[in-house]
Amino acid sequence: MSKSTPEQTENDLRFMTLEEIAKILRVPPDYVKKAYYRNELQGLKIGTQLRFTRKEVDRWIIAGLKKSPSRKLSPSDKRLAKKGPRRSPASSPLPSPAVS
Repeated sequence: MSKSTPEQTENDLRFMTLEEIAKILRVPPDYVKKAYYRNELQGLKIGTQLRFTRKEVDRWIIAGLKKSPSRKLSPSDKRLAKKGPRRSPASSPLPSPAVS
């Protein structure tokens, strides 16, 4: 079992907007919103806006890889599906949102 570093914990708890996730995944924002309303993607509703943790977005992506019949999982995908994503600031798949 690996230990979490403070940076990993901070990255897991950072919230992302619907638009940020859609842009990263190159999908329409409605695709992400529908996943939230179908309870596939857990998030937090603040007023009219949705927020999601990076950890939850990673879980949702991995769950989609597992159930996708259209392609076989590569060895690295299988590792992700089994253990979850590795956390390394340099190799992070999702960019850090700008802090204002």
